[in-house]
Amino acid sequence: NLSHGCIKKSTREEVLEAAIFSVIRNQIDLAVDMKKLLVRFNESSAYQKHIRNLQRNIQTLQQKIKRITTLKNTLFESFDNGTISEEDFLYMKERYNGENAGLKEELEQLTQELSKYTEELTAKNKWITSFERYAKEQILTREMMLELVSRVWVWADNRFEVVLNFKDEFRLIISNVKGAEAVCQTHSLSI
Repeated sequence: NLSHGCIKKSTREEVLEAAIFSVIRNQIDLAVDMKKLLVRFNESSAYQKHIRNLQRNIQTLQQKIKRITTLKNTLFESFDNGTISEEDFLYMKERYNGENAGLKEELEQLTQELSKYTEELTAKNKWITSFERYAKEQILTREMMLELVSRVWVWADNRFEVVLNFKDEFRLIISNVKGAEAVCQTHSLSI
């Protein structure tokens, strides 16, 4: 019983609760199917190879950034002890700053991509785990409503709309899986 203060339920409320539960049940089924797809995707050799490549590229960029930082530090020492001119110092400093900024931008992009693969495109995705938690439920509960439903719009003509939390997660996962497959195919990998 989701109502607070009303002892008697109207038929319309019972129908609405059943319809909301049906919408949630469909999302639960989608989440379970999506989890199976993501488990297969995450176990694929193409996915594993792509993750290793991302990690290796991130590590390489971090090393390059560290090397440039060291070069910048020695550059100042060279200027300070008179080994290079002020003009050379300013030129090299600007060059190192530009390289460093480009590498940091590239590192941020790769880190975001790795995060997408390891946090969103996984069976532990928040959408999947939230809906999956209620897979065995046979009736609509208050807890289920609070976690999974953003709002329910009800009109006088008996129409209603259920707005779910995580409403864009399914589409996001699908588009990211398709994008990931395309990336893997571009690099001559197969899923």
